[in-house]
Amino acid sequence: MEGVLEKFSIYDFFNLLFSGGILIAGIHILGFPLLEILYNDIHLPESEILFCAVILLLCYVIGFALQAISSIVGKGIKIQSKMTSTFLLDGNNVIKNTVKLRIYQEKAKELFIRKNIHVKDNNFTPEQCEYFYAYCSYFTQVHGQSKKTEKMRGLKGLSSLWLICFALLSLLGVIRIFYLILFIQSNLNSLILPIISTLIYCALIFISYFRMKIDITYWIRMLLGVYEVCSDIYVYPDNETPK
Repeated sequence: MEGVLEKFSIYDFFNLLFSGGILIAGIHILGFPLLEILYNDIHLPESEILFCAVILLLCYVIGFALQAISSIVGKGIKIQSKMTSTFLLDGNNVIKNTVKLRIYQEKAKELFIRKNIHVKDNNFTPEQCEYFYAYCSYFTQVHGQSKKTEKMRGLKGLSSLWLICFALLSLLGVIRIFYLILFIQSNLNSLILPIISTLIYCALIFISYFRMKIDITYWIRMLLGVYEVCSDIYVYPDNETPK
């Protein structure tokens, strides 16, 4: 899966660990005794260090599963691809600064001239936008200038993981509430915590969604900005312009 196979970094590692931990904590808040089962029913040697290691491993595995789900969902809703396939067009929602947009359009045209790719005016096709975006990413990585963009990619990845995490917690919260009502016949007092927790998780879904869109936008902007500077240094070191 493309999202899982992206360049793995320390940011990805902590994203997986942290997101898995949030899911475990959220499940515990809803009343599912996951930690108790792990501690009491699975007979591990009585060692706090070993128990903590198992918890960290479980967090990582759950985080990895969340990343896989995020990759599948991302292909379905196509938030990032809609941005990367239109950011060179006039009036796009990613590059709103017209001066920067003109610079990036000229950079793209310079590249396409060298690659014998025809562009009519500023009518870039989605495939051309995607190609230029991928080229910018590879260019900055090859020249060792991807540190800042990697940080933004890590933030984007964390937001997408949280989106899936809180969506699953909301679903589990609804299941928990119906279970308590139909099978346990709980009173209102025992339903307050699951209901409030589920409402909070639902609110965090929307917060994570909009945070992810913002992070993707900033990621693309930063990538293009870094590419602009790098291309001026490495492609035209003497401020030359293409003939």
